[in-house]
Amino acid sequence: YKYLDEDQNYYKADVLIDEKRSRINIPFKVGAHNKDIVIQFLKEAYKENIVGLRTKTPFENFADIESLRASFYNSINITDVKYLIRFMEKFRKKFN
Repeated sequence: YKYLDEDQNYYKADVLIDEKRSRINIPFKVGAHNKDIVIQFLKEAYKENIVGLRTKTPFENFADIESLRASFYNSINITDVKYLIRFMEKFRKKFN
């Protein structure tokens, strides 16, 4: 959440009230939250072996554009979280 809160110009957390935020599932929006940028984000993430950010598949079949979701279950460690943040920073610089 700290990264999302610090970068509200490109990434936006869906849940803004600290007391209501999950420590496991963190929903967020990317860029202008349009179909093209969300699909591009998912494709670029996949290339970096970052998967599971979305519950709907396939990538090209959007009825609605839902928020993405980072899930931090038991097997995810701080190194994984930092890897995701580095990817998000790189993506923002490339596509913003």
